[in-house]
Amino acid sequence: MTQEGGNALRETLNKFDREHKRITWIMCGLLLMMCAQWAGLILAPNDHKAIPYGLSAVMTSVWVTAFFGLRVASSYTQAILKAIELLSRENQKG
Repeated sequence: MTQEGGNALRETLNKFDREHKRITWIMCGLLLMMCAQWAGLILAPNDHKAIPYGLSAVMTSVWVTAFFGLRVASSYTQAILKAIELLSRENQKG
């Protein structure tokens, strides 16, 4: 693999690392928010105050699930790119 191709692959891996970390932090924030909303739903003094917490908890649960799926797909793509990088390094050496 040429030097330009190796640099492009390295830049792509760095970009994926940044995106993977960003997705992880967003997912952690959503998880904390979801737990707080579910706790608010459970601890609400009556049903009228619990309904908004319940709706927001369900919506946040959907977002957490979506970001978890995105994170898994991102990690698979990252693993494939790292394997390509390792193969290209082997080809350059030998």
